Amino acid sequence: MDTLKRTEYLDGGNPISVLPRTPQPDFPEHSHDFDELVMVRSGCGLHYVNGQPFHIGKGSVFYLRAGQAHAFEQSADLCLTNVVFAPEQLQTAQMLTYLPDAPELDTLPLNVSPAAIECCERLFAQISAENASRAPGADRMVEALFSQLVILLWREHRRQLDRADGDSRLAALIRHLDEHMAGDIDFEALAARFRIPLRTLQRRMQDATGLAPAAYLGRVRLCNAMRMLARSEQSVTDIAFACGFNDSNYFSSRFHREFGCSPLQYRKQMRSRHG
Repeated sequence: MDTLKRTEYLDGGNPISVLPRTPQPDFPEHSHDFDELVMVRSGCGLHYVNGQPFHIGKGSVFYLRAGQAHAFEQSADLCLTNVVFAPEQLQTAQMLTYLPDAPELDTLPLNVSPAAIECCERLFAQISAENASRAPGADRMVEALFSQLVILLWREHRRQLDRADGDSRLAALIRHLDEHMAGDIDFEALAARFRIPLRTLQRRMQDATGLAPAAYLGRVRLCNAMRMLARSEQSVTDIAFACGFNDSNYFSSRFHREFGCSPLQYRKQMRSRHG
């Protein structure tokens, strides 16, 4: 596994750099000797953190610390903005405690609202402009802008934990799917429950996740199954039913079609990779 070096990514010795990836192709497992804050601007894909898969789409945000292993697969028009930084060089490094870490096991990633994405984009542009200007005090200005970014994401994280109405209804519905993917899902009933017309729901979920509602649910179920295969001794049949698949043969077929190997082959690969 490659370790990416800060000397290649932190331009001119700046402690913080903004690096757009448009698009971000599939990228094998790697780590880095710097911290990285990543926001998905559009598209979707699978993001593996320490071998654990998570679906990412528009508005997904994750904070990766130096040494964490991650990879991108099944990227579909995936466009990212990476903010790479050396935390030990920041005067306000204590603010990093406001950031939720990259997801591991059963924790869910942070997803920010469209309005927050626009605010983040403006901050990214300002950070890049200050770095390029090399004006007096540019380093202090960059760190101040980065602090604003951290607080913005912290507020979004708090809001995500207590979504209620308005523009948050779609996010609440998606979180409901993430948390209840093992049960029977009736999208018409969900649309009524979260007060989103069914046709609007289909369009907005495609925009937010990069997938149609049923495809997104299938992806979440498969990701959960992958995590269970990697860390439990449960049978393939038990895992299939625990993740919402009513037929273990269909589950195995769908798994192979998505990932190019059977569930048992995947378990063996993960065990050999991580000891």
